[in-house]
Amino acid sequence: MKRLTLHLILPLAIGAVSPAMAEPMHQRTELAELVHELDFLTHRVAQLAAEPSDTGRVRFRYGALQADLQRIRDGINRYLAAASRAPNRLQPITGDYLEDTQEDAP
Repeated sequence: MKRLTLHLILPLAIGAVSPAMAEPMHQRTELAELVHELDFLTHRVAQLAAEPSDTGRVRFRYGALQADLQRIRDGINRYLAAASRAPNRLQPITGDYLEDTQEDAP
């Protein structure tokens, strides 16, 4: 009988508490997964940057992309580490990943 009662009461107790705590915990879990994905992307971008590229007029700026990925990762980690702090000023990402390799001709 105790087992049956526990099976009936436990879901009700969890249901009463979980709406208040489930969303922040779910969000934290999702953000932690994003950090892992950003780690993978950062590693992959480093691999691409190390590969020889053509010497065309326009090249992709892997360093700028790596810096933006790191900035995003750092922001998520600061959020995850902070219990309750005042909001910080966010640094804008550059979003400019093209580099013109040809100087302007006169």
